[in-house]
Amino acid sequence: MGRPGQSDEDLSHQIINRYVEWGGNFLDTADVYGRGNSETIIGKWLETQPRDKYVIATKCRVNMGTEENINNVGLSRRHITESIDRSLKRLHTDFVDLYQ
Repeated sequence: MGRPGQSDEDLSHQIINRYVEWGGNFLDTADVYGRGNSETIIGKWLETQPRDKYVIATKCRVNMGTEENINNVGLSRRHITESIDRSLKRLHTDFVDLYQ
């Protein structure tokens, strides 16, 4: 975190809880949002929820590696497969409903 205007995990969970109270069920994120931190925050929240009540979307394409490597970016099969595996771990779920 550490950027102006960003929420910490507790505030993020409060915001998601309010969204759900108002009838929301679609959570959209991406591996690049906060360098995976957005998925991690949503994943910790999802641990306490019935997974089948929510539609989870995430994305890949951007370089998430620490070095420039052609396999760390883009929409190749290799990058997509590695990215979804990492996203699923951060999201604490076995599947996403929409992968972009």
